Amino acid sequence: MPQDYWINLPVKNLKKSKEFFEKIGFVAKENFVHDMTNVQLSIGEKEVYIMLFEKDIFQHFSRTAVANTEKSAEIIFSIGVETKEEVDEIYEKAIANGGKSFAPPENIGEMYGCGFCDLDDHRWNILYVEKAI
Repeated sequence: MPQDYWINLPVKNLKKSKEFFEKIGFVAKENFVHDMTNVQLSIGEKEVYIMLFEKDIFQHFSRTAVANTEKSAEIIFSIGVETKEEVDEIYEKAIANGGKSFAPPENIGEMYGCGFCDLDDHRWNILYVEKAI
């Protein structure tokens, strides 16, 4: 049975990307920083891991070209939070630290959420879903 979950992302500048994600609430796992060719980050209580790799390293082990995220989206990562205020806070931090908005915070049916691109144009949603009592 699988025990862990990693998302591998290519980045242009590992140091800047690490700093960006730390500023919006991710935690760097320093024991997984190897000669600054990759960085392991985690988010949330369940600790989903995000592995950042310099593009050439990612391209080598994926054995394919890296998608041009400036021209198309390859995936949207969604993160659930506990309050609308957390949606706003993460969105504001992302934009203030170099991220780009593709969907400002708004009500979306039963949800409240937003969307931003990180420094490498990977797309992220931050979502709050009110739980029925």
